[in-house]
Amino acid sequence: MIGIPTLVLMGFGVFQVKTQSLALEKNLEKKLRNEALQLSASLSTALFNFDDDTCQAISIAALEKPEIVKIIIRDQGAIYQSHASEDFSGDGRSSETRVIQTPIFFREEKIGELELIATTRLMTLRLAELKRSVVIQIFVLDMVLGAVMALVLMIRFAGPLKALEHESEMIAAGNLDYPIDVSRQDEIGALAANLLTMRDAVREKVVSLESEVQQHEKTSIILKQTTDYIDNILNSMPSMVVTVDDALTITQWNSRAYEITGTSAPDAVGEDLINVVPNLSALKEDIITTIQTQKMVLKTRQPHNREGVKGYEDIAVYPLISKYVNGAVIRIDDVSEHVKMEQMVVQSEKMMSMGGLAAGMAHEINNPLAGMMQNADVVLRRISEDMPASLSAAEAVGIPLSSIRQFMEKRGITRQLESIHKAGIRASQIVQNMLSFARKDYTGRAPQDITQILDQTLELAGSDYDLKKQYDFRSIEVVRNYEEGMPQVLCEASKLQQVFFNIFKNSAEAMQEVGDLTDSPRLEICVSMSGQMVMIEIADNGPGMPESVRKRIFDPFFTTKSVGKGTGLGLSVAYFIITDNHKGRMSVVSTPGKGTRFTVYLPYQAEMP
Repeated sequence: MIGIPTLVLMGFGVFQVKTQSLALEKNLEKKLRNEALQLSASLSTALFNFDDDTCQAISIAALEKPEIVKIIIRDQGAIYQSHASEDFSGDGRSSETRVIQTPIFFREEKIGELELIATTRLMTLRLAELKRSVVIQIFVLDMVLGAVMALVLMIRFAGPLKALEHESEMIAAGNLDYPIDVSRQDEIGALAANLLTMRDAVREKVVSLESEVQQHEKTSIILKQTTDYIDNILNSMPSMVVTVDDALTITQWNSRAYEITGTSAPDAVGEDLINVVPNLSALKEDIITTIQTQKMVLKTRQPHNREGVKGYEDIAVYPLISKYVNGAVIRIDDVSEHVKMEQMVVQSEKMMSMGGLAAGMAHEINNPLAGMMQNADVVLRRISEDMPASLSAAEAVGIPLSSIRQFMEKRGITRQLESIHKAGIRASQIVQNMLSFARKDYTGRAPQDITQILDQTLELAGSDYDLKKQYDFRSIEVVRNYEEGMPQVLCEASKLQQVFFNIFKNSAEAMQEVGDLTDSPRLEICVSMSGQMVMIEIADNGPGMPESVRKRIFDPFFTTKSVGKGTGLGLSVAYFIITDNHKGRMSVVSTPGKGTRFTVYLPYQAEMP
């Protein structure tokens, strides 16, 4: 009788020791990994700068913790520094030590590795103390139990007690209807009566508990359904939604938050908000104010830069208004596309305004221009042709008309008059090109000669004020390689002019930045057939661009120009016009020092949208 309880106690003691041992090992492992991560973060800047003193100071400070006995810092695989506690010797790899290795990052780039060696002696001592305590407990309990059992065996009523024991076992087994003999009028009978009372009370309690369990099960199902419903609502929202308590600890984290930050909900929930989303540190005071004042805070069009991509977002902080909950809800919406469309609308409105101004300017310029050209033409005709009126006037002043012609030829007056006429024609063409570029096209798509659009755009680029102010476009050698017999392209001419103008402008500005080109600035334009597409290639001999810039050249708001000199929308809009409006393709190839080549493909059998 004594052996079974003893074995049970021993089994419980072994289980307790094993459980505590696993818990201690798990806590030690977790603690060491956290220490390694924190130490790695502390060493990153010092290791990057090869600051020996700082690395040594951080390592020595970490060795003050009793578990850590040795720290090794590696740089590119080689040992950079190694520090050990005074009472530690050896390489650290034994059954009494734990080795934790973790990389050292600086700005997301691995620069080294940290090896942390810790001793398990403290854990071993704790386990030894636990084992001694468990052995003492088992011994004491075993002795007490043995004494009680011995006393019971000394009583003469071993048989009734055996029966009562059986009845108790049946009740314990769940047979609450098992009959109990209460006929005895002695202590055994009283014990049986108490057992009967206990049985009836247990039976009532079991019935009550079964009812409560059923109710709890229903409540749990409803709670689970409600939780899943709320999670589905949050995860289906296109916004990043995060809830925090009054200590700014994350309590809710939706799928959009995971997509933006790369941190999953299990890793984020329970962590400090600023540690998980560092770019929200500027809003820390606003979030605290919202929780304290129960008033919403809204920050619109906040710039952000994720993985080198610039954009804008709206951030709203709402208070959690409840008697049992104190915290806030943070909603973040990416409005980059909205801002982009607004800027494109502004740009479009500017172009429309420019069209109106250009029309007025053309009217004001064309009248005197026409008079100038007409008068220059009349003067040339009166001198070069033998008109009766001219002959009579020359005879009246006593000078032959031929002598007047010779005089004007020798003085270059005739050539100057012809130059006036040619300049007037050129000025008229510039005005017409400007009107064609700026005027909103109400006619939609129409078959167009792509080479004519390119020539008109080149003429317009040569007279553009900003380009001429920064760089003389006419000093660029333009080489045209147009394949003969090209079909017309169904397109909107003004929009294609905008595309080509942006490419010419970017090429000219790029070549202007490199003033010491070995070759003179050169722009080569090729037009040819490529299957069912017309291929337009525009290549320059400028400085080119690195791959990191080339991959993002068509991204909205991306620009390498200084503030105030570019919006980053020109080539983005051009790409949109080609790919979306005209169902074509646009690409760029560039090598630093070897120039840049833009390639545009346009279908010449496109259908009307």
